[in-house]
Amino acid sequence: MNKSLSLKPFQESPSNKEILFSWSKNNKTITLRYELLGFVDVLWPEINKNQRKFDLWKHTCFELFLKKENEDRYLEFNFSPSHEWDSYEFQSYRKPQPVVRFESPVVIIKTYDYILEVELELPPSWLDAELKASATAVIETKSHETSFFAFKHSSEPDFHDQSTFIINFD
Repeated sequence: MNKSLSLKPFQESPSNKEILFSWSKNNKTITLRYELLGFVDVLWPEINKNQRKFDLWKHTCFELFLKKENEDRYLEFNFSPSHEWDSYEFQSYRKPQPVVRFESPVVIIKTYDYILEVELELPPSWLDAELKASATAVIETKSHETSFFAFKHSSEPDFHDQSTFIINFD
């Protein structure tokens, strides 16, 4: 795994909650790891079968946004601790609407002790590109409060803002 980056909440909270994000990339496979630190009240969903599902971001969900250097087109991947996932392709900021789901590569999700690990294959046209990324998370508590975590936030909690795609994903 590469160096861990800390995902911080959109609004600073007095607690020391953070999410460590790390990744590795080889040939066509990316391995991601999200580790929650300082959390005790996360609404962690029951494990389901590894399948595609809409609207994962409405509950505890981990996300990865990827774009090619100097292009507006980007991919969004959503991963739930339930082992459900989804993937989308955008031509530019939140376009097209409605969003286009692309046939995602194989996704393997593992969860344990507030840790989520994911393996996925990049689409062939993305394999040799210089990639910029944004790692994010939506965390829902047992009291149904929601927090938004990212390595870099824009002025609002907007994970699609490409100015936050700053992680060199080589």
